[in-house]
Amino acid sequence: MLKPDESLKKLIEGNKRFVNGEASQARTCHEHRKNIINKQEPFAVVITCSDSRVCPEIIMDCGLGDIFVVRVAAGALNPDLLGTIEYAVLALNVKLILMLGHDNCGVMECILRDKADLSKDIKKLCDHVSRNFTEEEKQTLSASEGVKVATLEDVKLLKKIPVLRQKIRAKELKILPAHYNFYTNEVELL
Repeated sequence: MLKPDESLKKLIEGNKRFVNGEASQARTCHEHRKNIINKQEPFAVVITCSDSRVCPEIIMDCGLGDIFVVRVAAGALNPDLLGTIEYAVLALNVKLILMLGHDNCGVMECILRDKADLSKDIKKLCDHVSRNFTEEEKQTLSASEGVKVATLEDVKLLKKIPVLRQKIRAKELKILPAHYNFYTNEVELL
């Protein structure tokens, strides 16, 4: 089992391979798939948006079973997702949680620009994330800046969860904010 810093290094090195066009699509062969049927041992949790352009396994050159991915539009954490994250840490012994935002988030654009023509459920999602912003920020931030603010706030939220906080204090877990830059394809730590 990797330590938190070793897990982060694997993700960053995988992203460098992706950026340089050297992605290996490692660990997808038939033999590997057979080996992971009965047990998963991911080395990191990646929480990210549902945006179809942000595929953590691809942009960080990971194979099947390497990362435990939690996806929701705008990275809007809710009790079900928090339980899913806790499961990965407690049951699967994951040592790193990466909260990954990205450029050009359509949901963030809706949140910051208060679109009135949205469905009830989309408004509910937007209201949940917009708790992170003042009215002034909603008027002045770009969608990418808003995503960074929300990512940092979500990391603060995760660090307050008692079981995760305990793991952090014991140096058994790291929770880090990051941003996927569409223009450079780099995952940048915030």
